[in-house]
Amino acid sequence: MFSSYMFINKYIAKTIFANFFTKIFYKKKELNYTLLKEIS
Repeated sequence: MFSSYMFINKYIAKTIFANFFTKIFYKKKELNYTLLKEIS
């Protein structure tokens, strides 16, 4: 019971972290894209 609870917590933390990271990554990509558009 305890170990499965820990596993679920780890999985949720991983998913949240992955979502957070991808959001930041895509925001950075969009930012770079708009900057490039404005420069050219």
